Amino acid sequence: MSDRLIHQIYQTTRAMTKSINQLLEVYGLFSSEWTIINSIKLHGEMTQSTLADYLNIEQAAISKSLGKLEKKGLIERRPGEDKREKYVFLSQTALQQYPEWSRVIAAHREQVLAGLQEKELKGLTKLLNKIRQRV
Repeated sequence: MSDRLIHQIYQTTRAMTKSINQLLEVYGLFSSEWTIINSIKLHGEMTQSTLADYLNIEQAAISKSLGKLEKKGLIERRPGEDKREKYVFLSQTALQQYPEWSRVIAAHREQVLAGLQEKELKGLTKLLNKIRQRV
């Protein structure tokens, strides 16, 4: 049973990522980039290491993704007081486009979760959190 459950979790997250990538392709974004942009938008300017910790992404991977977003003109970085520390924030371009990206993602989530009752959503969230705490 546990193999089937883990397989289902992987397949579900892969399918969701694939469909989000298809939706965001028209904007030149990937789901991983959206996750970074959304985190910065919701939590404000933060250091790269804080962002990496928050998203549970390795420093090298976050640095690579931020480099791509910077080349696209969607984020900016500035040094902190400690020269090794870099703060990340959204560019004006990203702030202007954010409402459209957010609308597309919200519609996707609504479609994916349609038909699930609030009780089911809360139960699933609780179960997934419980699993994640054991990883």
